[in-house]
Amino acid sequence: MSRFLLVGAVCVAVSCGAVSGACGGDFIEKMGDFISFKILPVYSFGATVYNSDWDKWYDYDWNGLKQLIVVNLIKSTVVDGIKENVFEMRPNGSGGDSFPSGHTANAFAQAAFIHRRYGIKQAIVPYVLATFVGFSRVEARMHYTHDVLAGAAIGFLSAWIFADEKKQVVVSADTQSVGLRFNFVF
Repeated sequence: MSRFLLVGAVCVAVSCGAVSGACGGDFIEKMGDFISFKILPVYSFGATVYNSDWDKWYDYDWNGLKQLIVVNLIKSTVVDGIKENVFEMRPNGSGGDSFPSGHTANAFAQAAFIHRRYGIKQAIVPYVLATFVGFSRVEARMHYTHDVLAGAAIGFLSAWIFADEKKQVVVSADTQSVGLRFNFVF
């Protein structure tokens, strides 16, 4: 668990350094963009790798990867469909596609996928990052607060409905007994 948090913290720290040099004055907005579409998708994919048994190549979490793809397709379809049909000007006046926040939907979909599939302990860092993404969208005047809340709800619900807990059946044997052991993530 601590290894997972350490990897996440290193990714964020390296990304902050890379983005801060390239962004200038709009650091918060660019950092939110980077977290939403670079850090969290890689983090959620990494969670499927981290939670796989690499001693056996066939025990990769293929179901988790499929569910991650479905969650992202559903989330994107819902967000794009709403944006096409609801005209709401952005706070900065740059367009009529403010509602809902796609960045926030993406960020919360990744965090909620990790939570739903692998448990809350692995989702703490992604939820903090997703919350920062929502803050960055409001701070950059790209969205109103209700746009961000709607995006967060869409992302969260997409993951919660279309992903499920990873269940493992481990078969163990020794000279005295044979048994099945079930491990569940809560």
